[in-house]
Amino acid sequence: MTATAKTPARDWRTAPAPAHAGQEGRHASRARPDPQGGRKMKIADTPYGVAEQYSRGEITREQLVKILGDWDYVPAPFPRTDGLGDDIVLDVPGSWDEVSAANFADLIDDDLYGDIYDAHRAHRDRKAAAGK
Repeated sequence: MTATAKTPARDWRTAPAPAHAGQEGRHASRARPDPQGGRKMKIADTPYGVAEQYSRGEITREQLVKILGDWDYVPAPFPRTDGLGDDIVLDVPGSWDEVSAANFADLIDDDLYGDIYDAHRAHRDRKAAAGK
């Protein structure tokens, strides 16, 4: 077994997820500073884990939309197809698949899924406009 390098802590309100998000498992979390209170709070390192925290009441709806809207999702390693079954079988850790899985598992509802999608699309557009 090889050791995996740990990524440094990031501000959960402003920083995107690390590019390798999801490689540490769905339930991994790290202490994150809370800029408003100065205390540390644990935010999961995967989109599914963040949705689990929301469903347990550990973070607010607004925090969830901000975190997952600004997340830098891992791209799928191959092109998607139009088949519904492909989305169910495909499970790429750290990708948008985890947000879809959270919706399917009723950790987030359809309206919240749409809000996260809209926030992420805006985030992606801002990055594209900035040339990143």
